[in-house]
Amino acid sequence: MAVKKILRYLYLCAVLVVILAIIFKTVVRGNFFKEFSAFLLGDRNMAHSGNMALVILTVISVQLMLDVIGRILINLFSKNPRVATFAPSLRELIFLSTVEEIIFRWLPMGALTTISFLSGDIAFYILFLSSNAVWALIHLENFKNVESPIIKVLGISNIFFCGLLLSFLFVKFGLLATIIAHVSLNLIYFGLNKCFKE
Repeated sequence: MAVKKILRYLYLCAVLVVILAIIFKTVVRGNFFKEFSAFLLGDRNMAHSGNMALVILTVISVQLMLDVIGRILINLFSKNPRVATFAPSLRELIFLSTVEEIIFRWLPMGALTTISFLSGDIAFYILFLSSNAVWALIHLENFKNVESPIIKVLGISNIFFCGLLLSFLFVKFGLLATIIAHVSLNLIYFGLNKCFKE
């Protein structure tokens, strides 16, 4: 059992090193943090420029880095290292990710902002923050096996931050980019969960 736990840590550390290398290459040397910070501070009229695949890779890399750190914490402080219990088929995974992006990104930050009283910056950010908060809370079920409330709060915070990244991607490139990123993240997460299954 101890050997298995050490192998998990080594695996997570190796994944973290690869992700950090990708982030350094795509994020630190690029404009991602500058654009993402400007978006969070109120600039939603950013140019739809840049390489969409590179931005999607960056969003996935940043989120995976946070997830790997979370998994290390869960392995250190939880008796049950397995987080998610829901294991959909590939078809269900694509369908659910698409529906979530339509409900929590396109509807509040796309369709609703075309209504006149919801078209301003303040309304956009209220919709943006509230939709991501609700999206994070519906993922609370993923942490029902985790005993520590601190780990649960960190997990939900990580999902909320993922929502911010997906929202940035939606504003910059549209719905298809967020669906691709969301499906990719879920495929990786469920692969990791299978890898750590007892």
